[in-house]
Amino acid sequence: MKKQGRNLTFVLIAAAIAVLLCFSCVSALAECTHENVYANYDWDEESAPVFLSSHYHVINGKGTVTLTCYDCGEVVSKYITDLRHVESHEYDEYAKACLTCGHPVPCSHGITSERIECDVFNLKDNGDGKTHTKVYDDVRIYLTCDICGRDLSVKELETYSCKESHWFPDGITCYCGFINPSPCMHENTHQESDGPDPTLPDSLVTPMDDIFHTVTARSSSRIICEDCGETLSAYESAVQDSFQVPHNFSGGICSECGFVNPCSHPSTYLLSYFDSGMLGEPEYSGITPFTHTTHGILYVIERCAECSEVISSRCIGDTVRTEPHRYVYNYCSDCGFIPAQCAHAHTETIYSIHDDKAVYTPIDGKTHRKSGPAWALTRCTDCGYVDPNVSYEHTVEGSMEEEHVMENGKCLFCGYSGSHVTGADLTGDNAVNGIDAIRLMKYLAGETDPQTGKTYEIDPEAADLNGDGKVDVLDLQLLLDHLAGAEV
Repeated sequence: MKKQGRNLTFVLIAAAIAVLLCFSCVSALAECTHENVYANYDWDEESAPVFLSSHYHVINGKGTVTLTCYDCGEVVSKYITDLRHVESHEYDEYAKACLTCGHPVPCSHGITSERIECDVFNLKDNGDGKTHTKVYDDVRIYLTCDICGRDLSVKELETYSCKESHWFPDGITCYCGFINPSPCMHENTHQESDGPDPTLPDSLVTPMDDIFHTVTARSSSRIICEDCGETLSAYESAVQDSFQVPHNFSGGICSECGFVNPCSHPSTYLLSYFDSGMLGEPEYSGITPFTHTTHGILYVIERCAECSEVISSRCIGDTVRTEPHRYVYNYCSDCGFIPAQCAHAHTETIYSIHDDKAVYTPIDGKTHRKSGPAWALTRCTDCGYVDPNVSYEHTVEGSMEEEHVMENGKCLFCGYSGSHVTGADLTGDNAVNGIDAIRLMKYLAGETDPQTGKTYEIDPEAADLNGDGKVDVLDLQLLLDHLAGAEV
């Protein structure tokens, strides 16, 4: 009887604990507000594809949306609604129209880009503590028209590889197996909202005017570590909201709502960027508190200043250039540089020039000056940190120096073509004259300076007048032509 009594006591205690745990679970669930969800879509019916833009068509239909709470796992809601799916046109080398929706392709294919598709890839640590190599098998490199979206050619490779930086989703281990020697514990985080996601099947995109369309959709958000920049999680909002979003024009048509662009592109401007897609990420070296050196594939696009549509795009190719850090919170979003702990006692004002209003003036064979309306930024002169908190409502006039983007011997931005010799003051007398020409002649001849007993020295950057990275008789000829008043 005593043993049965003890067993009954244990059973009652276990039941009490279970009840308490159950109440605890219920309490925890009651506290969850289900603000962050992820969605599953089950299509019940689909319509025939309808032309949307030169790149895409849309498939409409009905289906069931199931929203599950990202935080507690509970199914928040389940409902039937209208769905839409936007997908790229499908072509082959013989097709005169999209194989899915039948849209014809009257296009000159004036803007092209490459994309890579593969069946599988592997990661191999490079042993340098910074990078791994991504090796693709059964690779297909497509040359695609950016106007109509048609694949113009395809090149097949057995393997393809590119180098990219380690990525630590948990702060400790990279997907290639490399262990972070200085793991980030992600102690400081913030939420970033990407705004309404028009790609979600239950979104609705409606043209509004020449500039905007209305997107009714759930927003996508991410949790970002402020210390290392890693994306720790991503989710969607549970409730749809409506937002005004600028059109995303491509080939004269908005790729999201189908609105035809009425703009005649009266003025355009140029932008440059390094490719960070599947062709490989840029590599960063020469990191200082203020700048880094970027090595990668450089592209230049021409964009309309009125409607922001990309008019043309060109690949400059393999390029090395020095650029200022671009800070997001306390790290550079490009090279990952984190400044030393500093009180920021000494600061200076630098400028972020508005690209669509910028004016470019050549300085020398390596750089030009970019001037125009700008946002004023505060930079610490001790550690290089730039305060990202900027008043975007207030603009000032500012200027900055940046390196040329050369193509066929000419800078695409300022027009420098090796003919500007105003910076060729080789003697330090604040003038460009015959004395500089004589100094350059003696330098090229290897003559000895009688005052020092050493061969003549010059500033190689000032003497490299054609910007080809070396000082030779071609630079001397440019200087002589300039002094003679010739058109150089």
